[in-house]
Amino acid sequence: MSTQRFHFAPVNHAKKTALLARNPVFRAVGRKPMEATRQTDLALAARMAFESVQRGTANVADRDTLVCMVNVAMVLASKHLSTADLDDQLAAQDALLRADGRALTGKAWNFDGEGRRAMLTAIDAHEQQIAQLGQAYVTDALLTVMDMRAKGHVHQVKQSA
Repeated sequence: MSTQRFHFAPVNHAKKTALLARNPVFRAVGRKPMEATRQTDLALAARMAFESVQRGTANVADRDTLVCMVNVAMVLASKHLSTADLDDQLAAQDALLRADGRALTGKAWNFDGEGRRAMLTAIDAHEQQIAQLGQAYVTDALLTVMDMRAKGHVHQVKQSA
C-alpha cells in the first residue's frame, strides 16, 4: 500500500510578496476598508466551497479555499483580534484535518457534525474580520499564509503504509 499525503506545491513568490507588503504605497492604499464587492467575493468563495462539501461534490479547490480562509482568519485573529476569535479558527482547522483523515481512509472528504458547526462559525467570523479590518491587514495575512506555505509550515495528515 502506498503512502498518501496531502501537501502543498512549492510557492516561489514569497520574496516578491514580502517586498510588496513593505511597499509604502501598498501600505497606504491598503489601510482603506475593503470594498463591499470584494468582501462579498471572499465570503461567497468560502460559502460555495462549504456547500460543495455539504453536497458531496467538493474537490481539491474547495478544500484549498476553506484551508486558505481558515489560515488567513487565524493570522488575522492572532495579530489583530482576540484569542476567542483564534479558538474558532483552530476548531475549524481541526475539522479540516479530520476531513483529511477520513479521505485518507477512502471515505468522502466531508465534515462531521462538530466540524460543520466549527466551519460555519469560522466562515462567519472571517466575514466579520474582513468587514472590520482594513484591506492591508487581510492582504498581509494572505501574504503571511503564502510565506508559511512556501516554507512548508502547514498542517497535514499523513497515512503510514
